[in-house]
Amino acid sequence: METLDGVEIDYSSNEIAPVLAGILKGNGNYIERILGPILLVTTPELDELRPLVQASLSRRVHAHCRGFAGGILRELQAAEAPTAKALLYVLRTTLTGTHLLRTGVVVTDLGQLATPYGFPAAADLIAAKRAGERVLLSAGARTHWTSEIARAFDLLDQSLDRSPLPDDPPNRAAVESWLITLRRRSFAS
Repeated sequence: METLDGVEIDYSSNEIAPVLAGILKGNGNYIERILGPILLVTTPELDELRPLVQASLSRRVHAHCRGFAGGILRELQAAEAPTAKALLYVLRTTLTGTHLLRTGVVVTDLGQLATPYGFPAAADLIAAKRAGERVLLSAGARTHWTSEIARAFDLLDQSLDRSPLPDDPPNRAAVESWLITLRRRSFAS
């Protein structure tokens, strides 16, 4: 984690085998890294991997999104000085999961998701966060968003029941085969 020009930047990298295992388990963080719109670097290997990850999407993502958002929510509720950024993170995670479960498409931009899913007031939170990384929530905002966040979790749960995604990834063998091919290429280099 680093702050550049007043904006917190969270960068991490991982070895590919655990990432693929996580994707098959429904890890939303890894799925977003591969299928999301913000990529620092693209390679031919990523171009090969993206359709495999798209084909491996399953309802398993629900557990990850719910657990991840729930953990952030608990931290937010326990915080002496809760921030707009933390609340936005909970909302983004639940709505990204909701949209993924309903459509099979990864959209990580809360600005695109909030209004269609019934949270137009998120624009105010987004504006507050843009004013500073550590902007505190007012007492009124905390009260308003308590029920709204509960509604976001309900949407996520309802989306699991309606999801067109399979219960489990249907292409585990193809993902494993791709990893073996990738390893063989790296040994040949």
